[in-house]
Amino acid sequence: WGEFEATIRIVWRDVGEKAMVLAHTIKLYPPLAPNALPDSTKEGEPVKSERYDEVVFTDPTETFHKQLMQSGNLPKVNSQESAVQGQFKPYT
Repeated sequence: WGEFEATIRIVWRDVGEKAMVLAHTIKLYPPLAPNALPDSTKEGEPVKSERYDEVVFTDPTETFHKQLMQSGNLPKVNSQESAVQGQFKPYT
């Protein structure tokens, strides 16, 4: 209890690239430190559950490669929750 798996399907704009599926565990509560009380977490603080995934394109089309290299296409995270927004650093 307190965590579940989310499945994310990524479909690329280039029809020559296959869609891919990633799975990530969503945790609702932070892991307890030894001798910690369950209520010892700070209220309103997000639970971090990070995992590194990397997508490698071995032979993209020229058009798709150009799209990937354009830094202006990076998504921006906009949240009304300042605690959430603070966790996403801008890409440069």
